[in-house]
Amino acid sequence: MAQKNLVRRARRTETLFYISVVAIPVINFIVLQFYVNYIDVFLFSIKKYDYSTATYRFTSDVFYNFRNFFHETTTDPRWKSALWVTFKGYLVGWIVDIPISIVIPYFICKKYFGSKFFKFILMMPQMISSMVWTLIYLNFTENALVVLFNWEMGPISNPSTRWITMQIKSTWIGVAGSMLMYTGIFSGVSDAVIDAGKIDGLKPFGELWHVYMPTLYPIFSVGVVGGIAGLFAGYAGTLEMFGYDASQEVAGVGYLLFIRIMKGGGVDSYGFNAAGSIFFTLVVLPVAMFVKWLLGRVGPTEDTREPIKFPWRRKMI
Repeated sequence: MAQKNLVRRARRTETLFYISVVAIPVINFIVLQFYVNYIDVFLFSIKKYDYSTATYRFTSDVFYNFRNFFHETTTDPRWKSALWVTFKGYLVGWIVDIPISIVIPYFICKKYFGSKFFKFILMMPQMISSMVWTLIYLNFTENALVVLFNWEMGPISNPSTRWITMQIKSTWIGVAGSMLMYTGIFSGVSDAVIDAGKIDGLKPFGELWHVYMPTLYPIFSVGVVGGIAGLFAGYAGTLEMFGYDASQEVAGVGYLLFIRIMKGGGVDSYGFNAAGSIFFTLVVLPVAMFVKWLLGRVGPTEDTREPIKFPWRRKMI
């Protein structure tokens, strides 16, 4: 009997310890994440501002904010331009940022000639605040380059080069953010596996794909899905460089939604943004889930996978 009491007391102590550990994160998720990002956004999307009481109230017209959102996005040319800027930036990320963020850590891990130089250059954005680098970059492009090449205006002031100039900085900052993590993952690959690959005749890029990428692939997949999920939410780089007055050449969807509130767009802006957030979530969520499923079926991996079962193959069988 005494032994049973000791066991119960130990289990009770373990349960209380477990609750004390998970209680704060769970409460934080429910209150500050789930409620604010989902429940509160949904409630705002179906509320309308009542000028007589100066509060947001429920009305019979639950689609009021959605109508405003679709009307403005289909009639205002800024939104068409913002969509193009958003997708263009994401496409450049796939073509330029992702290959660089994988090849440079491999280059550093293999300790090729010049790897220390690349490590220093890419570590610089992590040493100092990004806002400081933004000010340095703006002064360099708008003053130093103008004097050096005798230009009439800097690439930021020139509308035709404004976006690519901003994208160069975003690429540098983005690649630097993943370099440390990717280099650490690559450094954990066993030398015996690398030697076995060399015996099998793997060249450098074959080694990168067949030996290093399977180790990185789970983290890489999470980054890809996260990038799709946040496709219409990014605005930080544009805000740092242009404040609240960015032109159509660089303003994306997330930026327009952000400045609509920050520049005092009126009492309807909160409902407008809530409706827009729900719409973009419904657009992006299926794509993100499909890409997550697809990345779990294709690509380099250390684990065994089930092959994709196509519907037309089932019918043929």
